[in-house]
Amino acid sequence: MLATDSNDNVYVTEGGAGSNNGANRIQKFSTDGVWLKTYTGFSGIVGIAIDSSDNLYAANRSQIRKWNSSGAVLSTTSAGSNIYGMTAYGGSIYVLARSSYQIRKYSEALSLQNTYVLRSNSNPDGMTVTANGIYVTNRYSGKLQQYSPTGSYMKTIGRYGTGPGQFRYAFGIGSDANGNIYVPGYHENRVVIYDSAGVYKENVGGPIKTGMEEA
Repeated sequence: MLATDSNDNVYVTEGGAGSNNGANRIQKFSTDGVWLKTYTGFSGIVGIAIDSSDNLYAANRSQIRKWNSSGAVLSTTSAGSNIYGMTAYGGSIYVLARSSYQIRKYSEALSLQNTYVLRSNSNPDGMTVTANGIYVTNRYSGKLQQYSPTGSYMKTIGRYGTGPGQFRYAFGIGSDANGNIYVPGYHENRVVIYDSAGVYKENVGGPIKTGMEEA
């Protein structure tokens, strides 16, 4: 997992024996790749995010921890169960609760602001937030679901397959300042890009033979 702050410092999670166990520390590097800091004492990390003041947040399966830009722990709060990712946008922190099909929205002070219930067929696995709403990946369906900024279902984007704009196994999701959506297709070894309206733009990368393709 990666995150960047306003100075383009890079935060990278590290450790954990398998994806289900999460990471056990966060490393901070400068734009030149120089190590700056290590954050420890919070294990099972499944998501990280940076807010507008460069505070760092990390989620494990049941908690959120917040550090300030100097690395001091500010708070730790309960976030439910089976947390599977997090992101920051517009002064809020969003946490994906996979088994309950929920997205929980917190203030930067980690007060719960709202809870959005996802469609039961969403099989949520990753999330990003833009001005156009909340985008949730379904890892195995080759599709994304778009929800409004207030959590109402809007539409489904993409389809299962190997053609342009298609993927079989969504391994993460991200967005940029223009609202474009980026979805790594694990088996296709490429990134599928959609514009801010959810319209397919292009594929980047792939195919590359790795020995891990489906038969």
